[in-house]
Amino acid sequence: VPSRDNGQALAEALYPRVSEILTSMGLRKALPDLPAIAWGRARGSAVHKAIELYERGELDPSALHADVIGPFTAYLTFKQETGYTPEAVEEPVYHRGLRYRGTLDSRGVYKGEMAILDFKCGTPDLKLAALQLGAYANAWCHTEKEGFPEHMPPRYVNQLGDGGYRVHAVASWPAVTLFEAAVQ
Repeated sequence: VPSRDNGQALAEALYPRVSEILTSMGLRKALPDLPAIAWGRARGSAVHKAIELYERGELDPSALHADVIGPFTAYLTFKQETGYTPEAVEEPVYHRGLRYRGTLDSRGVYKGEMAILDFKCGTPDLKLAALQLGAYANAWCHTEKEGFPEHMPPRYVNQLGDGGYRVHAVASWPAVTLFEAAVQ
């Protein structure tokens, strides 16, 4: 993960997360605390952790829970079939001007250019994902490029399941501007 200046520590201490902003603005529903939802969250977290450990060269595949093997295998298939090359996983980003923060699932070269990817194990809400990833891309650009970019990286949701993967393009300028309006 790229190193950050002291601004990251301040952002982590003071800035709300993208998910919190989306929920507080009514753009993301707070889900009920039901066993099936808790299981889905736990599975998603475990798949994210498996991907992170794999990309850092620290994963023991024999330690994977049976519920994680299918989506993790789908991730490996995605990489093999598309040539996706991650440069960062679970990368913290923040936007000083708009005062928010988030964590990118993955950033790397996809379809020949830098892209931001989000991994989902269930059926994704693509409109919500466009807002979320637009906010992450905007924050990443402000952190890395110190200003609003002329070209924001494309954003994708990679839906990982037991039967494979499906990539959804979710890049849109309206999503970025809607999130900016919500956070101001």
